[in-house]
Amino acid sequence: MKYVSTRGEAKEASFENILASGTASDGGLFVPSVIPKLESAVIDDMKNLSYTEIAEIVIKPFIGDFLQKDELQKIISDAYKNFETNDVVQIKDYEFGHVLELFHGPTLAFKDVAMQLLGRFLNAASEKLGKKIVILGATSGDTGSAAIAACQNFENLHSFIFFPDGKISEVQRKQMTTWNKDNVEAVSVTGNFDDCQDFVKKMFADTSENKDMLFASINSINWTRILAQTVYFFYLSSRIDKKEINVSIPSGNFGHAYAGWYAKKMGLNLNKINIATNRNNVLDIFFKNNIYRKLNTMESLAPSMDISSASNFERLVFDSMEGNGIETQKLMKQFKKEGFSIANKLYKDLCNVFESHSVADEEILEEIEFLYEMTGDIFDPHTAIGIKNIREGSAENYVCFATAHPSKFIDTIKKVIPNFSDTPKRLQKFLDSEEKYETMNYNFSDLKEFIFNKI
Repeated sequence: MKYVSTRGEAKEASFENILASGTASDGGLFVPSVIPKLESAVIDDMKNLSYTEIAEIVIKPFIGDFLQKDELQKIISDAYKNFETNDVVQIKDYEFGHVLELFHGPTLAFKDVAMQLLGRFLNAASEKLGKKIVILGATSGDTGSAAIAACQNFENLHSFIFFPDGKISEVQRKQMTTWNKDNVEAVSVTGNFDDCQDFVKKMFADTSENKDMLFASINSINWTRILAQTVYFFYLSSRIDKKEINVSIPSGNFGHAYAGWYAKKMGLNLNKINIATNRNNVLDIFFKNNIYRKLNTMESLAPSMDISSASNFERLVFDSMEGNGIETQKLMKQFKKEGFSIANKLYKDLCNVFESHSVADEEILEEIEFLYEMTGDIFDPHTAIGIKNIREGSAENYVCFATAHPSKFIDTIKKVIPNFSDTPKRLQKFLDSEEKYETMNYNFSDLKEFIFNKI
């Protein structure tokens, strides 16, 4: 399996090469050069397999000879052995539809599912290449803690996680700042998430020729994140006895949605993918009006979705351009200036699969309260946005992705459920621990110097 850039100019690369890469040399994102197709009989038989067995089938075609079969099996098994549910993820049935709980990993967020796998892949790459890997990540909430939890036990991996100062919850911050490990650095940056993400992208461009070590991205632009998330679409289909399913996905950087799109291209009978956004509705605007342009980020009650652009959306643009990297590059350059639209036929083809909606803060609170009264269960703000679409839409067989445990957003939950006090033990240990982190202004030179002083 070879990988190409969405912008058409970078050389083809192996899985091992892209695993420890952020963006391609031309600024694009890596995608497989061909789409592996799974036979319908293989997909049908997944109903008899465990999550980890399904993961092996889905992942193997993408990694070439990077890992032997027994190595891949062990990495997958080790990645998910500490999840607090029998089969990594869990499906719950409600009157309004199904909910796929993705928060049973070490940090109680969906990011654990991909990150636990990515951390072990990176460690394997470090051992095979004989090089230290420096992990750079920007986070609006859950990515950073999941990355640290996945990588902190591997001496060859050194993590630097950047988050916007004062713009994530206390719980999310403490999950990043209480590890007290020499190979973990959490940095609070005066700015917003896009500033953090911009710094990480510039660092990859600046360090691309470093021969002594590798710099790896753990954000959703890393293809392994997409690949790992593709697995649970197949798992979901194997466990719900319907000819076709629809999914409602709380969306920020478009990683989940693109993973679903890719699973469909691999042969999965997935019908509609609904993009659920908060007031930062850059994706909703595109799928309703065929206009993709950068917006100013606004704080919301669903902070993990507070974005001004969706970093994985470029992959969908590339696919809609039928793999024309040069045309994709033109559109992405146009996006930086005034935004862009795509040809009407291409747009209609996308809208046959994708739908979208956005939800204001007051509606998030109303939905959390309504769902509690209706079901007795409490949902985090992001999941509530996704469920609202299921309840108010007309389509059947909908599944909403539950992306985080509600206790990670206790202040928001208590606005409408004052007696909420459900804090799992694995989360309480972070709240009770002493913090250690740096606070820095957004200045590329200063942040870069901080990194190199630490490594």
